[in-house]
Amino acid sequence: MTEKLKTLYEECKRVEELIDIAKDEEIYFQKKRLLSYRTEIKAIRNERDLIAKSEKELVKLILTAWKDLRDLRKKQSFTITGHKLIIHKEQTDVNKDNSEWNFETEQEYMEKFHEFEENKLENQKKYDAEFEQWKVLHSQRKEVRTRHKKHQKDMEKGRGSIDAKMFADDEELLAQPEPDKPLPPQEFNEAKVRQEIETRAKEFRRHPGEPKLLVELQLNGKTTSSSDVYDNREVNRRTAVTKTKIFFKIFFNDKEVCQSSLKLIGQDFIIPVSQIFPIQIIHWPESLKIQIIEGSTLRTSLLAEVNVPIPESRTSIDKADVAVHEFVSDQVVTHGHSGLGSGHQFSTRADHSSVDTDHTRGQLCVRLGWAVTQEGTILSPPPSDWEAAKRDPKVIFYQ
Repeated sequence: MTEKLKTLYEECKRVEELIDIAKDEEIYFQKKRLLSYRTEIKAIRNERDLIAKSEKELVKLILTAWKDLRDLRKKQSFTITGHKLIIHKEQTDVNKDNSEWNFETEQEYMEKFHEFEENKLENQKKYDAEFEQWKVLHSQRKEVRTRHKKHQKDMEKGRGSIDAKMFADDEELLAQPEPDKPLPPQEFNEAKVRQEIETRAKEFRRHPGEPKLLVELQLNGKTTSSSDVYDNREVNRRTAVTKTKIFFKIFFNDKEVCQSSLKLIGQDFIIPVSQIFPIQIIHWPESLKIQIIEGSTLRTSLLAEVNVPIPESRTSIDKADVAVHEFVSDQVVTHGHSGLGSGHQFSTRADHSSVDTDHTRGQLCVRLGWAVTQEGTILSPPPSDWEAAKRDPKVIFYQ
């Protein structure tokens, strides 16, 4: 985006030079081009700055979370997960950064100056019109007040006659609030504008000479083996994890059609299912749902339901991409060991200074598509049937 901005700056400069030498009939066209370039520059710069600010804030949050995790590991004297953060610090050229910083701020300053100059005449005309209108109203009110005072004095002395309608109109006019006197257009304040540009740049952009931080999350860090853990609550938690089993039920059009085998959860909480579930369909596909269930045949607990979109008719299973579906369990779970449970307040900081509430959540990775015959035909309804089904959901087909 920065390179695109530089290109647009150069185009603006070229168009400004063309305007200086252009004939009358060309000036309007060139000014229109210039306005278009400036509008695009503003949009790109704002987008770039917002992205830069988001990245800075995100890196700051990641580093804070990493510090909290290290403090917690140090306090409890054992490590549960293999997560580790690698921080890459890329040194920058302070002279180059300063040059680009000054160039950017100067360009933005000139934009605001040109914008002020271009609107100066229009703002002055607007002020002159408002001021003339105010002068007329002010003069009328002044005249009415003078006349009103004279009428009151005449009435007190019992002389003279009063036009009742004029007196009522005067009363109505004086009852209205005094119009504010228009303020003249402000002069261009160079110091203020430069300060605003500098302040915004410092908030959104990387400062000159500040190193670029790149963070990389790795999962191959060392964990503390159970034999080296002397916290009974943590030992009990690990034992409970090794006994926890998960299986999945698949529902097609709200009817159960198959389920997976029981899978044990690892200490990393990743469950490789590695199963293929072929489904022979005779009714029009309306919904596909996967239930995530904890337990065994005798005692089960529904963790979450994930609705999976029906694949398009041209999506075959061999070419389908793996889709990631987020899920959150609404269960409230309390453990007697060191596990967090679900739906309860907890703190991830060693000093318990920050308390949060969360539920069991995770990701379900699914690859979904239609079967293919040996001849390469995708066994799905043709696109024309999909359109027909939208009009009549009772369409039935066989596969």
